[in-house]
Amino acid sequence: MRSPQDTPPLVSVLLPAFNAGPWVLEAVQSLLAQSYETIEVIVVNDASRDNTLEKLGSLRDPRLKVASNPENRGLISTLNHACALAQGKFLARMDADDRAHPERLRKQLEALNKEEDLAVLGTGIRFFSSENNWGHVTRAPLRHPARSEDMHATLPFYSSLGHGSAMLRREVLDSITTKDAFGNPALYDAQFPHAEDYELWSRLAKRGHKMRSLQEPLQEVRLHQSSVSQRENVKQREIADRIRAAWRESLGLAPSGENFATHSRLGRLDLPADPAFLDLAEKCLQELREANEKTRLFDSRAWDKSLSLRWWQACHAIAKHHPKIRGRAISSHWARAADPGGLRSAKFLAKTLLG
Repeated sequence: MRSPQDTPPLVSVLLPAFNAGPWVLEAVQSLLAQSYETIEVIVVNDASRDNTLEKLGSLRDPRLKVASNPENRGLISTLNHACALAQGKFLARMDADDRAHPERLRKQLEALNKEEDLAVLGTGIRFFSSENNWGHVTRAPLRHPARSEDMHATLPFYSSLGHGSAMLRREVLDSITTKDAFGNPALYDAQFPHAEDYELWSRLAKRGHKMRSLQEPLQEVRLHQSSVSQRENVKQREIADRIRAAWRESLGLAPSGENFATHSRLGRLDLPADPAFLDLAEKCLQELREANEKTRLFDSRAWDKSLSLRWWQACHAIAKHHPKIRGRAISSHWARAADPGGLRSAKFLAKTLLG
């Protein structure tokens, strides 16, 4: 009987690591314990200054492959380095401080094998933390769109596929002809630091690649104060705004001005507790709807649903402090596309009435 290491890997898991000593063993072990075993786990150490390499050296599994950058190159170059080393037909992503459910890779492979036109597949995400200040985030799983049309229609606002949960077909990497500064295939664009996944999903969507997410939470994301999203929050928002601006240009809209500022706030969930913001939101959403009627960039139903969800998010943020906006919220035509059965309106009304 052949052992997993005798079989060429079908899945290459890309795991960049920088000063990941406290977590990297748990992360890698969750991958080596997958129910689907025909994998390789490629860890690229980005010149860590802690005991990351020492921890990895304690593992004895031929499916684990460790490489190191000679100097610190940052996440994007490290990811591209890992891509260059991958042999699998499918590439999966994970961060060095996270954990994978034992069935994650198997369930993603099953779905991708059934849907041959699907290029990228994510999963639901469950958050966890050993720090006390994350209780408000860790209660419920995060689920991204289950339909490709809905995922595409969400991208002009924010990244709608969990990067650390993603699995993509090798053909996506092989279609990249550009090289990065170190000669590796530039799947990730160095011009978009801290939002490289958002740029990648947007680029693939514009090329017509189908993407969606499984709803089951098969990836566990650790929350801690030293994570990149916490350390680079301001820079990440600036880069994400560049991607939103590019989407607006694709829709034939101005990448600046009042409507762009509102669009950006809706995408970042930077929503003021001010009823006057609903006027700005309505104006912005109407512009976006009319732009798609002209360009046909998105499926019209999916686009209307996405715009409707932005309306609901704004209303929820404002209703916390101004519950009297409930009537406007539920009677607006913007409420309907994401609430065909009225359940969302009923819950919103009950919440605002009960305080």
